[in-house]
Amino acid sequence: MKNANGYGTVKKLSGKRRNPYAVLVTTGYKIVNGKARQIQTPLGYYPTQKEANLALAKYNANPYNLDHAKMTWEGVYLLWEEKAKKKISTGTFNNYRSQWNKLKALRFDRRIPRNETAITLQSFIDACCPTQPQKNSMKIFLSQLYAEALKHDIVQKDYSKFIEVASDAPTQRRKPPMALDIDTVKSFFQSDSICAKIFIVMTFTGLRIDELFNLNRVNVDFKKRLIHVVKSKTKSGIRYVPISKHISRLLYELYGDKNFVLETRTGKPISEGSFYKYYFNEFRKVNNYENTPHDCRHTFATWCKKCGVDELTRKRMLGHSIKDFTDKVYTDTDYDDLMKAIKLFDDFVEENLLLICSLPSQKTV
Repeated sequence: MKNANGYGTVKKLSGKRRNPYAVLVTTGYKIVNGKARQIQTPLGYYPTQKEANLALAKYNANPYNLDHAKMTWEGVYLLWEEKAKKKISTGTFNNYRSQWNKLKALRFDRRIPRNETAITLQSFIDACCPTQPQKNSMKIFLSQLYAEALKHDIVQKDYSKFIEVASDAPTQRRKPPMALDIDTVKSFFQSDSICAKIFIVMTFTGLRIDELFNLNRVNVDFKKRLIHVVKSKTKSGIRYVPISKHISRLLYELYGDKNFVLETRTGKPISEGSFYKYYFNEFRKVNNYENTPHDCRHTFATWCKKCGVDELTRKRMLGHSIKDFTDKVYTDTDYDDLMKAIKLFDDFVEENLLLICSLPSQKTV
């Protein structure tokens, strides 16, 4: 029985071939001698007529762009990368890129997404991610690639949902954040280490480490003592943060004539991974330092609570989401509120860290 117009056809090719049956599908029309003629593109080649007919029926049940059908995972990654750079923080992007490099080392980038199955995908994850946390990170990354592929009709199904992350290897639980003790903070002021200076700024602003590294000098108003965070991992992270009078000079000196507190040779902000590699690991080893950079942010939150800063203002200063609808929609934390909050914080500092007030380098700019 003849196929309907535009359905496509199966043709047997001449000669001895391993896959003699060609499936041709209609991808458009052209005018020849005043008549419309089908433009047919090969879908694939098959060993039997039955398999060829099944492939043609499957295609017509759910047609797709044949150019996309040939696209590799590398093509999908490039589509995702172009948009991701503008939406996510540098630290998060670098983490995803490291996941991609793991897959690339196994030549995953050359594979065709449409040919992927849950089993083949799992085999790649098991090969490059031995621990459960690594598998979790990879699963999140692959889910983003699949979302991009689905958007462009490159795949029909998201197999990243079926990745199993359970691992026989023992997992290390992340140490919960803890506030730094007073002596530890004092030791930062007595150190010339770049790590110590970074930790002072984080402790007195509550900035996340990637927020500080991506903070361009143009978004720091030293006269109004105000920081405008324009790049964060969450929407709530886009906010204004007051500058304590005790670190205004230090922050000013950290920038110097640069756009960022720590820059690469090309003038771009340093990544969190590079900070750990070139600065923090050595600092931790030399000083026997057991805390994490994030503990500085936790310290800021703890001190704000102790000195009486109200919960709503604390959440806005830290960039935490606000669940209460009334507070989220109708309440705004203005400049005066921020200045009152940082004064409470500074007063607390003066009572508990008298050493800071005696340092000439910490005078307000």
